[in-house]
Amino acid sequence: MGQREAGGGKSTFAQTVVGRLTSRGWVGASGHCPEVDGAPTGWAWREMLQQLGVPPAQASAGGLDTTFDIARQLADACRADASAPGTVLVLDDAHRADGATLQVLRQLVTWMARSPVLIVVTYRASEAGVDLLATTASLVGVTADHIELQGLSDTGIREIARSVGLGRVDDELVNLLRSRTDGNPLFTRELAKLIASRGRSAATEAVPDGVRSVLLQRVQRLPAEVATVLRMAALFGRAAPIDALLALWNTTGDRADAEDELLDAIDTAVAAGLLTADIDRVHFNHVLVRDTVYDSVPALRKRRSHWQIVSYLERVPGADPDVLAHHAAAGASPDTLEHAIELVTRAARARFDTEFKADSAELWRTAVRLHEMAGHAADDTEASSTAALVEALTRLVTALAYRGDDTIEARARRKQALALSRGLGDHDLELTALTCWRAPVIWTIRRQRTADAELITAMTDALDHATGVQRVYLLVCAVFELDGIDDRLAIELAAQAVETAGRCDDPEALCAAWNARVYTALGPDAAADLPAFADEFARAAQASGILAYQAAAHFFSFLARAADTDLPGAAAKVQLGLRTASSGRAGELVVVLSAFSAVLEVLGGDIDRAEHEYRELADRLAAAGALDAAEIGLVGEMVIGWFRGSLAHLVEPLALVVDAAPAMVTWAYVVALLDAGDVERARRVAHDAVPVSRDFYWTAMSVFHARALVRLRMVEEAAEFYAELRLWSRTVAGLNSGSVVFGPMDVVLAELADLLDDPAAAAHHRHAATRIRSRIEAGLSELGRR
Repeated sequence: MGQREAGGGKSTFAQTVVGRLTSRGWVGASGHCPEVDGAPTGWAWREMLQQLGVPPAQASAGGLDTTFDIARQLADACRADASAPGTVLVLDDAHRADGATLQVLRQLVTWMARSPVLIVVTYRASEAGVDLLATTASLVGVTADHIELQGLSDTGIREIARSVGLGRVDDELVNLLRSRTDGNPLFTRELAKLIASRGRSAATEAVPDGVRSVLLQRVQRLPAEVATVLRMAALFGRAAPIDALLALWNTTGDRADAEDELLDAIDTAVAAGLLTADIDRVHFNHVLVRDTVYDSVPALRKRRSHWQIVSYLERVPGADPDVLAHHAAAGASPDTLEHAIELVTRAARARFDTEFKADSAELWRTAVRLHEMAGHAADDTEASSTAALVEALTRLVTALAYRGDDTIEARARRKQALALSRGLGDHDLELTALTCWRAPVIWTIRRQRTADAELITAMTDALDHATGVQRVYLLVCAVFELDGIDDRLAIELAAQAVETAGRCDDPEALCAAWNARVYTALGPDAAADLPAFADEFARAAQASGILAYQAAAHFFSFLARAADTDLPGAAAKVQLGLRTASSGRAGELVVVLSAFSAVLEVLGGDIDRAEHEYRELADRLAAAGALDAAEIGLVGEMVIGWFRGSLAHLVEPLALVVDAAPAMVTWAYVVALLDAGDVERARRVAHDAVPVSRDFYWTAMSVFHARALVRLRMVEEAAEFYAELRLWSRTVAGLNSGSVVFGPMDVVLAELADLLDDPAAAAHHRHAATRIRSRIEAGLSELGRR
């Protein structure tokens, strides 16, 4: 006998048994107990008789009048083929069996106990009635085994996910499917289909329609009081305190009677396989059961019940602030909004004041929503209420910045806070809004590094009256807004930030200042200072004890070593960063490590593998809603196209980026046009090209600039560019970014020298390229990549 929840693999297991035995000569048949009422008695056995060759007239409802007749026909059919090793019969979904079907089962097993007959019975334990339980008990003496099927293996989950169209099934997706389905095959398939159509984010909250229908049918079969306790328990999440359930259940005031009623209902739910109970709590056996039940509660009842839980928890000593905040947010009404805001804000502040600021994001987002519901963004509201909303917005920005996965929302919330503070005419509050991006930064926080002129103006204007720590953060925030827009000014402001922070007794502000300072050294204008700045940042971060800044400092040390073509040293620093990272920082460093792995594949000559890794990384970022997913994907394709000798296939995607951010990829676009044979258009674009952003991708984009000048034979421009680019001899183009690589810079320097008719310089650069390749080979060998 085998038991499992709906879709748990009972039928598949049974049919696999049948398939294996019939392949060895056994005779096999299976019958399904019908879901609908009105089917002839013993229908499943009648199905099996037809499969065993009993004529339809005899196997029909009119041909077999009693359970005895059905059992006799089955016994005769099992003995009919003397040459067969045995007969295997499958009675599927026996939890739906009628009395006649179970009577036949008892008779047949009794009669055939010593015959070569295997009867496989599948059922859901949570829906097994008294008759089925009695039948299993009566047959225990002849039951070979009682199997409770477990969830799918990781391999099984991957196969099901791929079968519904999910091409890439990484460990993260497998874990998501397992956590939501417990490995139930039906649930896994339905949830994977949902992900395929709506993305991973939908799977964390939604219950697929097919799963919801199955689960609701189970709940609706239960007595009304059991459904009620399930709905009450669902309000608390996966687990609910029994005392809290009793407080909601007891509306009469008679605690003894209420407790008996509640415990009876819980016992029934436990027997149905929906709940598990211990001394003081009940637990849903499956998260999808909880979510389905919760979703079935009408909105008004749900809101009022959540607030009843708030009232109960506030009477309980030591109630968890996070739990109070959750129920307050879910149960808030016009009459209780202010109290809900108070509870949510208290929990958000407590979480924000820890090392794990990123974990407070959802609470601050909830606080903002409640403030807006209360009308605190309106022009006619009290100033103190609007100021409280601004506080929630600025804390939300910081939390999102630490989390690192929703830069678009963080920027929008900062603009919202700035507008509200200006509306109040509160300059201190405005400064708080301008400086609320208080988290380590390891790459751009702007989409395609486009300028936000309004924000830059507001920040530079505010510098006239900002002092102390506020000035440090204002300078730091301005640096990251000017990155790639006015890099020389960004360098100047970063230097001011370090100088100002040195006069303040604030370790975190000093870390922020050095973060900005080292960031400006990623571009060409301060690149010589990168190693020293990275070391200073590391010292400040270590002294502060702030793990997030320590992780960021390891990242910049990684870039410094990558720029120096120290591949083992770079890899070691990334690993150190991962060990110290928390919350969003860990996710960012995993991205860095993935990109660097692709870089190492390129340097090792495995372009196909590198292409696969870049695409996997872009897919993961896109699935997570990352701001730079498309950018990483495109630059990865540029790397692959460079080494395969053509960017012609990237003409259209590059054209889109050039229109939005011409300082980023214009020269790569020119090379793509040349590869596509559109020389005249390439010449026009090159003639009108704006200077390349002098940021961490400058060396990477410079190889396209150099090659375009050579191919278009733009000698005058090439001479000017060669004078600057030769300073980057003996480096690897793009490696200083840690995410892309285009080979030794001396390769394109030699091409420029050839164009400028300087064979000695060209030979010198080719010799330098050979030496840098030897350094790369040695580094790859030390990393075990050769």
